[in-house]
Amino acid sequence: MKFNIRKLFIYLLFFYIIYTPSTSSFILFDKNITIPIITLIMGLYYLICNRYKEFKINKILFLFVILITISNCYYLFIYILNNNVLSVVDSRIIQNNLVLCYLVIISVIFSILKKSNYTKNDILNIVINLAVFQGLICALMVLIPNLHNIALSFYYKGAEENIFISTSRIYGISSDYTYATPIYHAFIAGIAFYKYLVNNGKNNLLKCVIISISILLNGRTGLIILLFLVAYYLITYCFKNKKFFKLIKGISICIVVIFASILLLKSFLPSTYNFIHLMAVDTINLVQNDEYDGNYGILKNSMHFPKGDGLIFGEGFRVFGSEGISRGYIPSDIGYINDIHMGGIIYCIFLYGAFIYLIGRLLKKSPIKIPLYITLFIANFKGEAFHSSILAFLVIFLCLLEVYNEKKSNYSNSNL
Repeated sequence: MKFNIRKLFIYLLFFYIIYTPSTSSFILFDKNITIPIITLIMGLYYLICNRYKEFKINKILFLFVILITISNCYYLFIYILNNNVLSVVDSRIIQNNLVLCYLVIISVIFSILKKSNYTKNDILNIVINLAVFQGLICALMVLIPNLHNIALSFYYKGAEENIFISTSRIYGISSDYTYATPIYHAFIAGIAFYKYLVNNGKNNLLKCVIISISILLNGRTGLIILLFLVAYYLITYCFKNKKFFKLIKGISICIVVIFASILLLKSFLPSTYNFIHLMAVDTINLVQNDEYDGNYGILKNSMHFPKGDGLIFGEGFRVFGSEGISRGYIPSDIGYINDIHMGGIIYCIFLYGAFIYLIGRLLKKSPIKIPLYITLFIANFKGEAFHSSILAFLVIFLCLLEVYNEKKSNYSNSNL
């Protein structure tokens, strides 16, 4: 019974730090507050119990922390120089440091799991199973429309409802439905698919399909990333191991799943089907006719950079939404554009360099290194990937899992 309670606690803890759901806009329920509080509690617990000696300093992680700290301090400096009114939200003092919070939280959780003899595969299965749970919840919300109101309450938190978004998306239990969650689920589904290829486990293929439900119902960017990951793993694994029958089998399964998904969406969720179909039409027009329609047109128009010294040093603000309009710019969701406006090329060198260095060194021999690079590259066109809590979790989780030592100290320089 004790073991089951501990296991339930671990699953609930992982679920919250990944998805951070909240039905209230009250500040104490905001993930930018709750995640640091959890970090503080865990850090104090290990200090008070004198358990911090269990951890060894990993030079790669230490340099990553230094680079992130430099980038955050630099942006804060540029923000103060360019703004008369100081704001905790606009200065992003908390949000920019969430990745460091996850570093502490996941380190402590891994230490707990090590004492319970969890293997790397056991830990990886936790996040895969939680993603499967999200897929099942999404399916239930489709079958029982009243349950969909739960997801809408997590999304709007009492704010005015957007009927178009409500009828075409927002399923599951999360806090970032239309951007980071589908991208995160795409990567986790990709890992499940890779496990299917390597271990020939049909249950992993089934998990990939179930997770795909959540992606299909919430975000088109996640769908693009999932298709890329499946193609990448199929081609690289099958050609490397000369398993061409498995390649044909994999392609056939993908085609069947895609067509089945299209038919089901068209029959049960026409609004979501139209939302995805519109992306396909816009993509065809872009490739064949060089026409920038829909989101591609918005993407093209919002590609603008600071002028003069602002390009190098930054201007100390984002151009997202109304903030961009108030500064005289076309609003932009693009992560690269917002980061350039925030801190210029200097800021981007430290911020992007930190993630490139961490992934490149800790996932050096891992088959997920290149897919993770490309996922973040694509994700940063859709939004601010390097400031997203769920994507920060993904990177830190995978990197710490790679150096998780099942027998000795928690962190070493070993690879999977």
